[in-house]
Amino acid sequence: MYGLFVGIIGAIAGILSAPLLSNFVMSFGYWFLSKYVTTFNTSQIIYYPYITHTSIILASVIVIAASLSTIVMIGKRLQQLDMISSTKGVE
Repeated sequence: MYGLFVGIIGAIAGILSAPLLSNFVMSFGYWFLSKYVTTFNTSQIIYYPYITHTSIILASVIVIAASLSTIVMIGKRLQQLDMISSTKGVE
């Protein structure tokens, strides 16, 4: 649960600090997106970079969902692990 807590706190801090850093972060993000998108352009299809608030929120939700699913899956495996028998030597 610690990883999920850190992920949510990071997302909230990022959203709250966005107005302060929007000129630098958005310009860098837009620059990176434009470079990334242009690598997939062909003579028949041209992609344009497009960043909206909805896409940023959707990306944050996907990251939090992936973090939560990882925590749930690994947590189940760790609860099944018997640490006492794993520290004993092979006889």
